[in-house]
Amino acid sequence: SSFGPENKYGYFPAGSVAWRLSEEDFIKEGASWINDLKIRAGYGVTGNQRIPAFNYLARFQSSILSSAYAFGGGNALTTGVWQNNYANPAIKWESAKSLNIGLDFALFDSVIDGSLDWYNKKTSDMLYPVALPATAVGMGGSPYVNVGDMSNKGVELSLGYHYGRKNDSPFKFDFVVNISRNVNEIVALAPGVDQRPYGNFRSLTTSILQAGAPFGSFYGYDMTGIYQNAAEVTQGPSYVGARVGGPKYRDVNGDGTVNAADRTIIGDPNPDFIYSFSLNANYKNWDVAMFFNGSQGNDLYEATRYF
Repeated sequence: SSFGPENKYGYFPAGSVAWRLSEEDFIKEGASWINDLKIRAGYGVTGNQRIPAFNYLARFQSSILSSAYAFGGGNALTTGVWQNNYANPAIKWESAKSLNIGLDFALFDSVIDGSLDWYNKKTSDMLYPVALPATAVGMGGSPYVNVGDMSNKGVELSLGYHYGRKNDSPFKFDFVVNISRNVNEIVALAPGVDQRPYGNFRSLTTSILQAGAPFGSFYGYDMTGIYQNAAEVTQGPSYVGARVGGPKYRDVNGDGTVNAADRTIIGDPNPDFIYSFSLNANYKNWDVAMFFNGSQGNDLYEATRYF
């Protein structure tokens, strides 16, 4: 019910392989301090169809509120139908191709263990509702389209230390650290799809979908300072309502005026890396557990002072 006859079915293969090196003689005999060592690789394709049903069909609605009219000058209403959703017969599956290569290890009687992963994921034919001009669709809803491709690449590291487990000590604790980095990019937008501002907050448009930029990039005017005197307002690029003490914005296109055409990417909500660490300790019948996590390097859209 999500896709038309030409794109009803998708093909999504997957597979994985692994080699447990710690079972090989050259590890058992030459590196007894290695308890477990495994390298693995996996590749798979997954499909996404989580969109409203019947996007490939034009849909109509019968409603006394939206499609009724009084004929003959009386007060009696005749209910009709109206096109409340427009069709995209070419809509097809969104697919994500993922490659993962990893290493799992346990050392020194499993006192230290962890894993290291590298991944590369490309999402193709992303499903996204691109608004059509109101003059073309009136009040009808715009269909989803396959808007473009997105890439996610990154590494993940998990490292753990375990004390008192081997000899069953009355005091035991486990300390685990995780850190990961992901690089996101909109690789390309589909033909006929221009950059797409989205994410409305009151009168602000907060984000943009743009090729070559991260998904969710913040969009707006690039503030370069505060107007210090009247000369700065009159002699440099300014905007309607500019005043001394007001914000000064960058003239991105260099036409001498600051207007909607000068909006640009002003931030990235995606972190440089995220991290966490946990501590679990117990002594006889007492135990304590703590968990911390953090995000580093992401920008925030400050709108709390907007009125």
